[in-house]
Amino acid sequence: MKRYNILPLVVLMALLFSCRKWDDFKKYISNGEITYTGKMDSVKVYSGKERVMLYGLLKSDPKLQKIVILWDNDVNSVSFDYTKQYPGIDTFSRTFPVSEGVKSFKVQTFDSEGHKSVNVFAIGTSYGETFRKRLSNRNMVSLDFNDAGGRVSWDQMDMSTGPQFTELLYTNTAGTAVKIVAPVTETTTQLPGLTAGAALKYRTIFRPDATAIDTFASSYKER
Repeated sequence: MKRYNILPLVVLMALLFSCRKWDDFKKYISNGEITYTGKMDSVKVYSGKERVMLYGLLKSDPKLQKIVILWDNDVNSVSFDYTKQYPGIDTFSRTFPVSEGVKSFKVQTFDSEGHKSVNVFAIGTSYGETFRKRLSNRNMVSLDFNDAGGRVSWDQMDMSTGPQFTELLYTNTAGTAVKIVAPVTETTTQLPGLTAGAALKYRTIFRPDATAIDTFASSYKER
């Protein structure tokens, strides 16, 4: 029985495959070696009222000159000029308008020759009118009076919208304007110097999430 050594054939096929892969790769570098600039690191997006704030670190590449941020499938974008301030790590923090919704942001950096970095992605949320319509003022269960003033008993709130506190405004018996801030964790609030005949108005302040740089307020309600 004849025996055949197939090792040379395997080696030849591997070489041909490698050459073909290299030829395919050369198509992408036909104009020279691809050069990337330093990318932004530790990117975070802070939510806001029809805006967001993007934060990141720039650790290297002193030749960086521009930062571009894209979202909505690259339909919308904003760019910022950049000059390195320190020899070590620079921080980048910019606020820009964004329509309401959850967005995926793509961050690119560019040098003076137009070389760009690899893409860096981050998710963030812009809150607007749709969110504001979900907000409702805190409900009073009762308002009682005694010689010291008034006392409000509060109903429980839906915490999913991020209520923080309630502002109460009135004029006391001395004719002085008073503002009381009542945390949402407080079940009763004392209102010194409030009389039964005085006007009282109040509103609730909301922070949509832990990263939010803005707050929302319900409309004032009078009692």
